[in-house]
Amino acid sequence: SFNYLQYNEDGKLVKRYNGKNYYVSPYYLIHSNSKYYLLCSHNYDDHSNYRLDLMDNVSIIEKERKPINEIKSQ
Repeated sequence: SFNYLQYNEDGKLVKRYNGKNYYVSPYYLIHSNSKYYLLCSHNYDDHSNYRLDLMDNVSIIEKERKPINEIKSQ
């Protein structure tokens, strides 16, 4: 799980959605344009991606995850 950050009007990093915890199943790390992204499934519905440098309070939770080939493509 993690909190996801965004830049506010003042250019400061703040937690999105009042610090909501994101729970995902990770699959791949992707490097693009000098940034790293986590490719994952969110709520087991479809693929999502999150920039690693905008993730905060990351923790590993022991929970079964769905195989990537069973995730819907976008």
